[in-house]
Amino acid sequence: MPKSKPNPPTRVPCLVSTLSHHISHNNLAQAVSSLPLFTNSGLRPPFHLLSALLRRCLLSESSSLHLARQLYLFLRVSRLYTSCTSSTRLATHLLNFHFVNGDVSEAEKLFVKMKNRNVYSYNVMLNGYSRLNKVDSVKELFDKMPYKDLCSWNTMIVASARKGEAFEAMDLYSRLRKSSFGFNQYTFTGLIIASIRILDPRLVKQIHQQVLILGFCLSNLVITSSLLDAYAKCGLICYAHRLFDEMPVRNILAWTSLIHGYSKLGDLKSAHKLFDGMPERNLITWNSLIGGYISSNQQLRVLDLIKSMVNNGLKLDHFILTSSLTACAGLRNLKHGKCLHSYLIKNNFSPNSVVISSLIDMYSKCGDLNSAKLVFDRTSPAKKDTVVWCTMMSALGQHGFGRNTLNLFDEMIQSGKKINLNVVLIVLNVCRNLGFLDKGIEIFRSMEAKLGFKDKHYVCAIDMMGQAGRINEAVELIGKMRNGLMGWHALFCACGINEDFFNFEKELEELLLD
Repeated sequence: MPKSKPNPPTRVPCLVSTLSHHISHNNLAQAVSSLPLFTNSGLRPPFHLLSALLRRCLLSESSSLHLARQLYLFLRVSRLYTSCTSSTRLATHLLNFHFVNGDVSEAEKLFVKMKNRNVYSYNVMLNGYSRLNKVDSVKELFDKMPYKDLCSWNTMIVASARKGEAFEAMDLYSRLRKSSFGFNQYTFTGLIIASIRILDPRLVKQIHQQVLILGFCLSNLVITSSLLDAYAKCGLICYAHRLFDEMPVRNILAWTSLIHGYSKLGDLKSAHKLFDGMPERNLITWNSLIGGYISSNQQLRVLDLIKSMVNNGLKLDHFILTSSLTACAGLRNLKHGKCLHSYLIKNNFSPNSVVISSLIDMYSKCGDLNSAKLVFDRTSPAKKDTVVWCTMMSALGQHGFGRNTLNLFDEMIQSGKKINLNVVLIVLNVCRNLGFLDKGIEIFRSMEAKLGFKDKHYVCAIDMMGQAGRINEAVELIGKMRNGLMGWHALFCACGINEDFFNFEKELEELLLD
């Protein structure tokens, strides 16, 4: 009986071609899962293929960051990571991975160890620092670069612009124009960001003139939309609308910027007309119009718009929910407020602390304190930030439950939450309005040295001391205020409340004589 031939061992070309095939056909998951086959065979995957795979994982539209993390883990476990510094392409893509993954220190360590850095390596570092708004690091590295390209200059301009250093950005642009690198749309994007940061209409006009001269205006949708946005945010709505009318093609940014500009100026009729004429809308568009009606105190229109959003199948975000709950609170509309609360529950919406605070405030102002307390009690400790505690204490105080407010304040201290000036002011106001004068003064004294109170805190304490007849203490506090007139006014009013004005006048005369 003939002996069967043993299977030949896996050859390197077979594994390499398989990996190359998966990468070229964008089968990223299969490519990553095939990497352990190399180590099992005592082989090392070619660095150029690992570089191509990592690059595709980082650029994938399907968000393959988890695959990039698996690839990084493979490099660590197989001990290839330390030797990858010899491959400039792979090391450069790893720099990008570390920034995307939020590990700046690891990117910096790898960058230092790289044997051969090219301009792309430097640009990845510049872009990573810029995205994290580490402008000083961008400047330091930019100045050290042995060679630069247009991308390097653009990143530096954008980083300066985002920090609000508009003149620095303009100076960089001037230096770039004198160089041989030229310019592109991203160059002007940085300049437009600078003009928006400092809200300088003259700078916007100058940039517009440059764009016109160089032929980018109207032919480049991104630049034209950004210019329109800059005009609108600087209050030059006529220039913005003129540019809008000249645009052969309009994107959502152009429509939304103009709507936001009109809403900001209070011209809601023009804003709504544009809104109705839009071919398509996104959440930012809805937010812009809703924000305008909120600023104009037109809560009914806010609720109507939110109802239209839901009818159009759009999901409400945190801003919209906060705005709508605030509108319900202003209108004392408990029915709509409950509908919004029901929407949160039915859609498994995870509200942030601002939405939770708005929900508590809505129930409180609509007279349903029990529901407000229920929302507070069912909120997880992680989401009970200072704003949530303040809102609940304020709600209890407004409904006349001073003792409950003080108990909640003690509970907040015991929970380890940081007590700030706003928290103390709410508690002091509750004590002043509900007659817990001695307790309020005691809280003031215990917190004065720790927090460094402002005049409004002193006014509140002086008011309580005046009502309690503790004139000497009140006058002493007035001496610590920046604006003593506010303190004297509070003391006069307090003594009028406790019908002790004449005694106060006598004591004041004695104090002044002393």
